[in-house]
Amino acid sequence: MIQKRISIGVIENQQQQVLVGKRKAGTHLEGFWEFPGGKVTPQESFKIALRRELYEELGIRAYSMLKLVELQYQYQDRQLHFQIFKVTNFSGQVESVEAQELQWVSQSKLATLKLPPANRAIVDALTMPVNYMIADQDVLKERLFLIVKKQLQAGIALIQYRAYRADKNTYISNANKLRDLCAEFGAKLICNCSLAWTTEISGHRIHLNSHRLRDVNSQLSHYKGLDFFSASCHSEEEVKMANNLGVRCMLIGPVNQTNSHAYADILGWSRFSRLCFMANSPVYALGGMGLNDYQNAIVHGAQGIAAIRAFMD
Repeated sequence: MIQKRISIGVIENQQQQVLVGKRKAGTHLEGFWEFPGGKVTPQESFKIALRRELYEELGIRAYSMLKLVELQYQYQDRQLHFQIFKVTNFSGQVESVEAQELQWVSQSKLATLKLPPANRAIVDALTMPVNYMIADQDVLKERLFLIVKKQLQAGIALIQYRAYRADKNTYISNANKLRDLCAEFGAKLICNCSLAWTTEISGHRIHLNSHRLRDVNSQLSHYKGLDFFSASCHSEEEVKMANNLGVRCMLIGPVNQTNSHAYADILGWSRFSRLCFMANSPVYALGGMGLNDYQNAIVHGAQGIAAIRAFMD
């Protein structure tokens, strides 16, 4: 099987539009729109390859870039290893040196373009927020709605509702109220509950804890049609399962000691980083995370952090 390393660049103009080009006739996935970049030779690093590709394709010289996400993607006939960078400083005028059709598009329009399957994670890395709040009923208790509203006002855009001790009626009632509250602020609600309950909660996304992740993978035909937004992963096996389901993001941990999983196997940043590399979607660092852990999470390959107590004040 063909294995290739690919370096991709995300370039924005002053209107915060992103540059994409259309793949030429006769190439793999011809007619699809893609982000600029290309193959990494055996002698090159990902950054050096991207600088070369951007000069050859667009006539620009990239000086600084920030890694957005790293992933592997399996097509039927090839396996690709991507590193994706946001180009933050370059010189020259963007032009189609190789006669490829180019266009600048808003981030909101990216999702409507015909992009290669592997590019969905790039769009998610560009558009997903850096903070993922876990609103745990057992921790927040009667302050649940007060704290959620406060965090929404502060800009939180992803909120998972978790309530392990709640009965079905209580969970569904609270989830519906939280869904409406999130809608006021343009945020997404992700429900972490029995999958049998999700049919009674409209306008939400589904989160899989590690137990449900394994159940779904063992009975895929039974859960066909459900759209799984995120999954909690603690091992290579679980990351592979989440990749198989095509989740939009993963919560990988616990990175540090945490009150909610006091006896869990602690990953540490090194093992966390290795699992991030395996993930085909943006990753949030989970487990004992505080707001001061954000930069460390980014350095080790994460989109951001997921936490309960970090978002309680």
